[in-house]
Amino acid sequence: MSFLAELRRRNVIRMAGLYLVGAWLLVQIAETLLPIFHTPYWVLQTLVVLLALGFVPVLVFSWIYELTPEGLRRERDLDHSRPASDPDKRGHTTTHDNGHPRIRIFLQVKNWTVELCERNSSLNPCFRCNTATN
Repeated sequence: MSFLAELRRRNVIRMAGLYLVGAWLLVQIAETLLPIFHTPYWVLQTLVVLLALGFVPVLVFSWIYELTPEGLRRERDLDHSRPASDPDKRGHTTTHDNGHPRIRIFLQVKNWTVELCERNSSLNPCFRCNTATN
């Protein structure tokens, strides 16, 4: 397994991206709000330096630990015998009945819309419903 594949498997690349985006957003907010409170310029510089120094420990932490439904667990304690194509990767328990939460919300809204449309069409025969029920 290549080093890049191992970084992806351990979610280090994802964590690096999340950290960089979060740090950038924090710096942008600080750059906007700190002048309002007349803080010295070194406060923003210190924030940027602390965020830069925290980048490496976050990557090391994401290499060693993984977030599972049972909480934080060491990477070496996880079950890697299951293939990556298995939807229940590395012993993670899944409780999704319709897949992703956005899909569930979409299906609930669609069912609600169809029900509302059918109710209105039964009250008023001139009302036409254009939603598919499948």
